[in-house]
Amino acid sequence: MYKVRQRYVLEIALSAIYFLRKKLIKWINLGKKMAELEINDLVKIIWKQKKMVVATAFSLSVVAFGFTFLMTKIYEAKVIMAPVSEDSSGGLAKLANQFGGGLASLAGIGGGGGTLTDTYIASLKSREFTYKFMEKHNVLQVLHSDIWDKDRAEWKLNFWQKSPPTQWGGYNKFNKNIRSIQESPKTGLITLSIQWEDAQLAEEWANAMALEINEYLRAKAITRSEGRIQFLTKKLNNTGVGTIKEVFSRLLEHEMQIQLMANADKYYAFEVLDKAVISETKVRPNRIGFAIMFFLFGGFVGSIRAVLISQRKR
Repeated sequence: MYKVRQRYVLEIALSAIYFLRKKLIKWINLGKKMAELEINDLVKIIWKQKKMVVATAFSLSVVAFGFTFLMTKIYEAKVIMAPVSEDSSGGLAKLANQFGGGLASLAGIGGGGGTLTDTYIASLKSREFTYKFMEKHNVLQVLHSDIWDKDRAEWKLNFWQKSPPTQWGGYNKFNKNIRSIQESPKTGLITLSIQWEDAQLAEEWANAMALEINEYLRAKAITRSEGRIQFLTKKLNNTGVGTIKEVFSRLLEHEMQIQLMANADKYYAFEVLDKAVISETKVRPNRIGFAIMFFLFGGFVGSIRAVLISQRKR
């Protein structure tokens, strides 16, 4: 009985191999015939079957257009900002360098490349700031609302989702698909945009992020300034040389001015020129774009189909 089954399986396998071999030879021969065709021949074949080509292209474009109605609508909220030009450490570094580069190093001032705007943008994109923003606004729960239980305020874990979403994954998704930051090379203006399926939430996130990055950088600047004031005060009290004492006194005065301005200005790092508003038009999906793209793709598929049919008839 076992041998009979084994022979039966072997016969089926051989039949399948023979069938595939015939199909493969057929397609190889068909490919050779297509390779021998000239451009003029291809044009004639496609033109002869133009109705089928157009029908295929039109059918795929209609399907693609209809499919966009099933896709989630995405709205965009934009904030236009201008970086504040006042450098909380640059002016201090220049002042220290007037009395020798060694003094700047002694006071822990200056150093590092890049512009202040680059530093601000890097902070805006940073994980530290984004993590705080996401935690404050429950972004992770919104991104994974399908497994978040609002009533119980806990994650709904199952066989497929064995552990809660992490900030690491949430940041990657937020930074890649939702938030974008662009700097205009001509004007230097910064555009912070949020793309999300809820237009109102996108507007709230964009405006909140523009304000909170200022508070975040202000707090860091004040902490840094307090440390410098403490350092300079100590140096000033321990220095007896008149010239150096004058330098530390001026540095200390300048640092205190920086701290005062940091507390006084509403916009410490980015001045908001144009707040985000609730968008009434979606940015995705682009139905017309989808239809055109699939119409062209359908034309290509229809052309290949027309050539294959013509070669089979020969």
